[in-house]
Amino acid sequence: DIRCPSGCRVEGLINKTGKQFMTRMDRAKQSSTASYSSHIESLSAITQLHDTFEENMIRDKDAIIGFAGIGEELRMRLLALKLKVKDQVVKIKGLLSNLQDQLLEMKRIEVDIDIKIRSCQGSCSNVLPYMVNLNNYAAWKAHLASLNTNNMKEMPGHLRPISLLLVQQNATSLEHSIITGGKPLGFFENIQQYTLKLGNYNETV
Repeated sequence: DIRCPSGCRVEGLINKTGKQFMTRMDRAKQSSTASYSSHIESLSAITQLHDTFEENMIRDKDAIIGFAGIGEELRMRLLALKLKVKDQVVKIKGLLSNLQDQLLEMKRIEVDIDIKIRSCQGSCSNVLPYMVNLNNYAAWKAHLASLNTNNMKEMPGHLRPISLLLVQQNATSLEHSIITGGKPLGFFENIQQYTLKLGNYNETV
């Protein structure tokens, strides 16, 4: 033990206590340094996770908006095509109706010619017998009717619109945000999130 000139142990106790305090301070310093390093690593991981979430949210938002835009463009094109097909169906039905009328007129004329030839007592009586083939007219009429009923149907189904709905965000209910690099990490309030809604049948055109 270190003693002062008078022989007491006060100086020795002071030195011993000082060394103990220095040892404790070194341990506390090491612990603080380790905690700080762990804190920095945690903040770095949180920042990376935050940035990844932000990128994913932006990508998802752009994808949803793009999908809705493409879906609406496709719906409008299909609607235009449906209207064109409907217009063509009307025209074709009109042509078929005209053909049916012409077929009836041809049948009437041919029957009338046959009647006149049969009733003629002059030179017409010397020609070969003329026979109206009514079976042909029946077959043609049935064929036109089948075209009109089976192949001229309108396009089935409905074209329901796709709309975007803004998602309400409640993440700002947290009292404090994490601060890294001198600025707080936001709760993505600046990124609008959408969800897709498929319209009802009564909203179709």
